[in-house]
Amino acid sequence: MLKIKIGKSLKVILLMSIMTLTKSSKRFMLISLKKKIRLAAFLRMNLTTKEIAATLNVLPDSILKSKYRLKKKLNLDKNTYLTTFLNTL
Repeated sequence: MLKIKIGKSLKVILLMSIMTLTKSSKRFMLISLKKKIRLAAFLRMNLTTKEIAATLNVLPDSILKSKYRLKKKLNLDKNTYLTTFLNTL
């Protein structure tokens, strides 16, 4: 398995969103959190959407949706690139 280090601040931002949830939704959020961290790690490696999709064996459209949702979760505006933001952490 590929192990990638990502910024602690990204983990803190994502973990803070889990704090107020119920037990069943926390379980779901932990799965979702792992996927978000994995996507963020791939983006920090400067992989393209197509490369990420091929690695995860999914369609590129699903990666684009995931990127959009992560950007929305991090409260980034439309002019901020997700990859640039993640690389500055």
